[in-house]
Amino acid sequence: MFAQHATHLGRSPSLTLDELKASLLLCIFDMSESVSWDTVTEVARITRMAELYHGLRLDGNHAERSQAETCWDKPITGGKQSKSSNSVDYEMEEWKSVWWCIYSLDTSCNAAASCSNAISDHFQSRMALPSVSISDFTNPALCVSESDDDNLHFIPSTGRKHWELMRMLFSKASCRNRNLYLGACSLMRSVTELRSLIRQGHGQDLKDRLHELESDCTAASFALPPWFFNPTRNLGIGETQQQHQNRLETLLVWFW
Repeated sequence: MFAQHATHLGRSPSLTLDELKASLLLCIFDMSESVSWDTVTEVARITRMAELYHGLRLDGNHAERSQAETCWDKPITGGKQSKSSNSVDYEMEEWKSVWWCIYSLDTSCNAAASCSNAISDHFQSRMALPSVSISDFTNPALCVSESDDDNLHFIPSTGRKHWELMRMLFSKASCRNRNLYLGACSLMRSVTELRSLIRQGHGQDLKDRLHELESDCTAASFALPPWFFNPTRNLGIGETQQQHQNRLETLLVWFW
């Protein structure tokens, strides 16, 4: 009975992006009043829903899957495109935006609870980072990707140092502030994961990992320009008020 129900659920197309967004907004509203274990559980549930949605969008017949995978991580670009192509591009970009919002919320909750991030860590390396900022995404006339930023960017679960990631994200002008924030979330997740392991026991392996992470955090600080960590708005480079606010949000995660 349970197997049949699970099979039916896995094939059901009823889960929509609007449902995910509604659940996410309601959870954020609840968090504005208080953060409890119920909140942490709800965020984990939404993360599972997001993974299910991703699977439902890409599963199906071979033709549909090939088309979805071709467009799934394609950045929004300007120029002459068909209406259906633009529709698919915006749908995929919207999904990536929602997923990374869930990712950042999951990061904060797990950090506060010192819980492992195993639910979504394996998924992050398969989800391309947003290609445009939120303000540009809500204004289609401005959604033009720069030619130098056509390559997709990912946050790998393993294998890359955080300082390498932050340096790469800062070097890309497209969606820089937003992706630096997500890079800071990735760093926080590594710290949370190690904190969770240390709570369970001690050993030379954990000490070595702690020293390695400390060195990586220090190197990540040097991978960014000194002014980045100055909370004062940088008028010398023409930093806008919105860019300054985005940078402060990144610093809040960085120094949590």
